[in-house]
Amino acid sequence: MASTTAFTYNELIAAIQTWLEDDSSELIAALPDIVAMGESRVYTDFNLEIFNRVRLDTLTVDVNEQPIKSATWQGTRSIHITPVGGGIRTYLERRTYEWCVDFEPLLTNTGAPVYFAELNETEYFMTPAPDVAYPVIVREISQPDALTVGNQTTWLSDQQGDILLDACMVEAEQYTKSDQYDVDKWKQFYMEKLPTRRMELRDMIRSDYSPIANAARTVDDRP
Repeated sequence: MASTTAFTYNELIAAIQTWLEDDSSELIAALPDIVAMGESRVYTDFNLEIFNRVRLDTLTVDVNEQPIKSATWQGTRSIHITPVGGGIRTYLERRTYEWCVDFEPLLTNTGAPVYFAELNETEYFMTPAPDVAYPVIVREISQPDALTVGNQTTWLSDQQGDILLDACMVEAEQYTKSDQYDVDKWKQFYMEKLPTRRMELRDMIRSDYSPIANAARTVDDRP
C-alpha cells in the first residue's frame, strides 16, 4: 500500500541527519543537493503522468525551427496543432530530423505541419514550415516543483515519504565515509519498495500517445 509517512522539507533534512548521525558543516551544506538528487531518482523511476505538463503556445510562421520548449522541458509526449480560429486538433507524428528534411526538402514550402523532430534542447523541427501561426498544444515531461526550504511539501513528500527518504539516503551515503554495507542497505530498501509502488500507481505511469489507424476492412459483396 502507499506510504503513510509524510515529510516536510525540514523534517526530511532532520531525518537524513538522524540516520547518518552526522551534523558536520560539510553534510549540512550538501543536504539541499542530496534531497534534489533523491527526488530526481524517485521521479524518474516512478515515471508518472501527473508529472507531465500541458502547455499552449503559438508556432512561428515560415520557419521549421520552433523554439517552443519550456525551460523545464525534459522530454516530449505529444504535440497537437489547432486551426487558427478553432477547429479539430491534429496530432503531429514524431520523426527524425533527417526524415523531416527528406519529407519536405524545399524549405520555401509551407503548410500545416505534419511531422516534428527533436532538434535540440530548446527547439523542435517541424515540417512543412507553418504557413500561419497555428496554436499548438505540447504535452511534455517537465521537472516538477522541487522540495526546498521555501516549498516545504510536494506530492512526493506527502504521498511517498518513506521511499523518498530511502532515495535521499542512497545519495547521502555517498557524501559520507560510510561503509559500503550502509549504501547497499538503503539501495535494497529503495529497490524493494519501488516495484510495489509502481504497481499501485500503474494507472498513472506515463505512456506516449500514438493514434491508432483504423484497421483495413474487406468488403463483403455477398447478397
